Amino acid sequence: MQKLSITNTSIVFDAAYQPATLFLGLAPFLRMSIAGTDFTRLAEEMLAKAECYPDDAELWMNLSTVMMCLKQQKVGLVIQEQALAMQRVFRLPAARQPAKLRLLMLMVPGDLSANMPLDCLLENSDVDLLYYFITPGKPLAWPVPDHDVVIVGISAADETRATLAELERALAGWPKPIINAPQDIPASERYAASMLLQHAPGLTICPALPIGRTTLERIAAGEMRLKDSVEGHDFPIILRPIGSHGGRGLAKIDQCSAIGAYLAEVPAKAYFISRFVDYSGNDGLFRKFRIVLIAGVPYACHMAISSHWMIHYVNAGMYEDEKNARKKRHFLRISAISPSDTVTLWRRFTNAPISIISASTARKHATDACWFLKSTPPWWCMPWIRKTSFHTSNIT
Repeated sequence: MQKLSITNTSIVFDAAYQPATLFLGLAPFLRMSIAGTDFTRLAEEMLAKAECYPDDAELWMNLSTVMMCLKQQKVGLVIQEQALAMQRVFRLPAARQPAKLRLLMLMVPGDLSANMPLDCLLENSDVDLLYYFITPGKPLAWPVPDHDVVIVGISAADETRATLAELERALAGWPKPIINAPQDIPASERYAASMLLQHAPGLTICPALPIGRTTLERIAAGEMRLKDSVEGHDFPIILRPIGSHGGRGLAKIDQCSAIGAYLAEVPAKAYFISRFVDYSGNDGLFRKFRIVLIAGVPYACHMAISSHWMIHYVNAGMYEDEKNARKKRHFLRISAISPSDTVTLWRRFTNAPISIISASTARKHATDACWFLKSTPPWWCMPWIRKTSFHTSNIT
C-alpha cells in the first residue's frame, strides 16, 4: 500500500510504492502552494508512477489536482477525464476515525473552481468525505455509496444549469438530508445574486452586469462611451469573465485606454462589469469580514486585512503577518462572546471603519454579500452578492 507522509508543506512518497493510492483531495496541495513550495518534481514523480500503474484512478486524480495547482489547467482536465473514465467516486477518509458522519458531495468534472473545496474545512474532522462526480444526462448513473448526508458542491455557472436541473429531479424524494439543494444554486450566479437586495433600504449594491466582448472593444476603440453603453457606469470599473471564480481574470479598470490591454490578456466572449467603489478605511487598508448567518444570527468565520482592494485570505498575507493574524483571532473571540451582537462588537473592536462583510446564509435567508461601512453610515456594498444555502464563497 502506498504511504504518504503529509506535513504542512510537503508530500513525500514512500519508496515501496504500490498501485493502491490514497486519494488526497485539494487541501494538502493547496497548503503547499500557499507555502510557496515548488512541487514540479512531485508532479513528475507522480506522472512516472502513473505511467507504471495506468489503472490507478486515485493517483491520476491526485495528479490532475497537482497539475491544476501548477496552472496547467488543460493538462489537469485531460488527466481528470482519464481518472473519471475509471471511476467516479473517491473517498477522503476522516482524519479522526471512526468517522461519525459520511458526507456525500455531488460534483461535476472541471477545474478547481467548479466545485466547493470542502475538504479544506474538514481536514482534521471526523467526517468521511465521499466525492461523487455526476454523469451528464444521468447524474447518478454510478452506484451511490452509503452515506448519511448529501451536499451539492457544484458552483453556479451557465454550464451547470442543465446539470443542476437534472440533479434536482434525481434527488426528489431522496431519503437522506440534502445540503445546498441544486434548485437553490442558480440564484447564486453573480448577476442574479447582485440583484437580490437592490431595493434594501440604506444598502447600495453594485450590480454585476453582463457585457459582450464586442461592446468592450468598441468602447476601447472610442466608438462609444461606457456611460452610454452601460447606464450609470463610468470609470473606474471592475471586469471579470462570466463564469470565472477565485479572482481569475478580475481586474480594476481605471480608464478607457486600459480596456484593450485587459481584453488581450483575458480572452472571453462575455464579461461581468461592475462599478468600483473605494471601500478602504481611514488607514487606507481594506477589510474583509466573512460571516455565516444561521437562522438570522451572524457567526464570524474569518477576517482579512489588505492594502489591495481584491482580498483573498491568502494574498492578504494573513498567514505571514502575525499582527493582522492577532487582530483576526481577537475578532473571532469577541464575535463568539455574543453572536447576536456581532456588528456592535465589530465597531468596538476596530478603530478603522468596517470595510467588508462577506456573508453566507442558511437556506431562505438568501444573501452572500460583500458589505462595507465607510467612516460614517450608510451601509454600502461591493459588486458581489451570492444567495446560497451552504456554499463556499467565491467572491473574489
